[in-house]
Amino acid sequence: MEHRSNDPIKAGVRQSKRQRGVGVGAACVDCGDTRAEMLVRRSRPKRCLKCYAIKKGKKPTERHHIAGEANSPTTVEIPITDHRKLSDAQYEWPPGVGSNPDGSPLLAAAGFLSGAADFVEILIVNGIRYIADFLRKLDAWLREHAGQKWWKGTEFDGWQPA
Repeated sequence: MEHRSNDPIKAGVRQSKRQRGVGVGAACVDCGDTRAEMLVRRSRPKRCLKCYAIKKGKKPTERHHIAGEANSPTTVEIPITDHRKLSDAQYEWPPGVGSNPDGSPLLAAAGFLSGAADFVEILIVNGIRYIADFLRKLDAWLREHAGQKWWKGTEFDGWQPA
């Protein structure tokens, strides 16, 4: 059973509003991020959430209610861009879980588990992207310092991912 409502129409409406708000083809002047959900609508020149916070002398992190504010006061400090992603993910939770209007302990627990799953998903994706970027940069460095085919004659010669 899917844990999210996955309403593509609502998600599409949110994305469309964001894109119109920041402008088609907009990108952060500092880091080049083009994702509408990460760009600050009112910034001139256009900046992403992280670069905008840094430019304003603020922390590039925010406190996030993992289980949803209606379910628990517990927060974690996370990068501002991850906070946006996690808050968006909460809109996709099944009806009642994020808002928990009656204070049901079962919906609160469902909110905690949904939030924990979203958080772990971001940690894994960010970790994989970080390692892939690191390996790409390391390969470029090795090519520059040890030759274009630095791996020839080493234990990496002929190695392929499983």
